Amino acid sequence: MAEVTIGRKGTISGDLEANKMVVSGLFDGKCSVNSLEICKTGRVLGEMRAMELVVAKGGHFRGQCIEREETAEAEAESVEAADNMEQDKAPSQA
Repeated sequence: MAEVTIGRKGTISGDLEANKMVVSGLFDGKCSVNSLEICKTGRVLGEMRAMELVVAKGGHFRGQCIEREETAEAEAESVEAADNMEQDKAPSQA
C-alpha cells in the first residue's frame, strides 16, 4: 500500500486506502490506513479506520475513528513468527 501526504494547501475528498497518511491540509471522506497523522495545520473530516492515530496540537479531527485490526494475513505472519521463535528456544535433541 502507498503512503499519502496532503500538503498545507492540499485537499482530498473521497475514499482512500493507504499504509500511512500524513495530513497538513484537508481530508474529507473515508479512509482505511495503518497510520494516520494529523499535523498542526491538518483537518480530517469523516470516517477513519486506523491502527495508529496521532493528532498534533492544533490539528483537527471531526468524525468517527474505528480502530483498525491487523489483516488476517498479517496476523497469521505474526503467529508464525512467534511459533518459529518458540521452536528456536526449545532445546535441541542430539
